[in-house]
Amino acid sequence: MSFEITPIGGYGSKAPFAIESREPAGSLSALGPEYRKLLDDAKYVTLGMTDAKGRVQLTPMWFRMAPDGEHFEINTAKGRAKDRHMRRDGRVTIQVTTPENPYHWVTIYGQVADVIDESDPERGHLATESIDAMLEIIEGLRVFLKQVPLDRVVFGSYMPYFYIEASLLKFRESDGPEEQARAIRVDNARRILRRAQAAG
Repeated sequence: MSFEITPIGGYGSKAPFAIESREPAGSLSALGPEYRKLLDDAKYVTLGMTDAKGRVQLTPMWFRMAPDGEHFEINTAKGRAKDRHMRRDGRVTIQVTTPENPYHWVTIYGQVADVIDESDPERGHLATESIDAMLEIIEGLRVFLKQVPLDRVVFGSYMPYFYIEASLLKFRESDGPEEQARAIRVDNARRILRRAQAAG
């Protein structure tokens, strides 16, 4: 896999809104940390493809970085326009934008590397796992809090079996209100510990 990295100057730079350089790269790891973070943190992207009449179609999509760190995963139902377009013409464009700053973005021009149908008896589980991972990132905490009262939820991770950063990232991406986040992150645990100390 090969890439060309072409940073565009921001407002106030020496070359505002113009290409500053063109650098070949063999891996997404060559991206600067501020751009790599955009990709790692993204939950939604704009997917561009071409329909059978040559028109560009732009669609907001759920998105995640593949486990190998070098590919992107999206999903759609088989037979929908997006699915048909990508099977017919695998050229795609993905744009990720910082919500707080629309002039901070990453655009990836690429080619569909693989299509996995969830009904595939051998590889379909990979599609299911990818969809489940996206659902967990987008909706996991929201769904959980419909089943369990907020004051009974405490942040935790499977550390040391898994890196704590992964749990923190999912927690940040749940996009709940700040008072909810603080309750789960700090306040509920403090209340439980105070109660345990008083009982002891």
